[in-house]
Amino acid sequence: EDFDGDTAVSLGVSGAASGDYAQISATRSIQNLDDDAPIRVGNLQGVLNEDGGRGMLTVELLLEPSAAVTVSMSSNDTGEASLAVADVVFAPAAWTQVKTLWIDGEDDFVVDGDQRVEIAIGVNSTDAAFQGKATPTRYAENRDNDVAALLVGFPDQRVTFENGTGFNVTVRLGSEPGAAVVVHIGSDAPTEVSVGSPASLTFEADNSNGKLWSSA
Repeated sequence: EDFDGDTAVSLGVSGAASGDYAQISATRSIQNLDDDAPIRVGNLQGVLNEDGGRGMLTVELLLEPSAAVTVSMSSNDTGEASLAVADVVFAPAAWTQVKTLWIDGEDDFVVDGDQRVEIAIGVNSTDAAFQGKATPTRYAENRDNDVAALLVGFPDQRVTFENGTGFNVTVRLGSEPGAAVVVHIGSDAPTEVSVGSPASLTFEADNSNGKLWSSA
């Protein structure tokens, strides 16, 4: 939860609607002590995506500290979202400043859909009002840009001759596969244009056979 300070609450107890205890009541005051760190972290602004989109979180202190306060953030999946700067420090003399942390979407080359990432927040200070207190959690979504596609490259001059002169074709995958992919190459008029060797290409997920799934 977010910090809202200690809260005074009135607890009321009343008797039955009729009888000897009708209209008898008692009220006691209790105090709910806030165990959250006195910081405010804004919601994510901006859109993360695998094309380089980034977002930002703002951080501010809600109480003047007696010592420097360091607010740290970390991503639970740095393959989807990473922080350019993970820590911000608030000096007591400038504790009212609002700090900004940037979160970058990462490109993983995998067709995995939009991914939700948890941004954990920690606080470190010798001021007991901040140290060891609970902190909020924020979430970001990294939008996927990968598609499963065959990318076929032809030369500018796509002409063959009956003397056997031809040209080369390049093939690569548009995204990293989760398993081996076999691509077959064929001609609908083999007596006119035939496919040389190899007539099929196997792309391993780990590129172990040297056939890159991506030119990147």
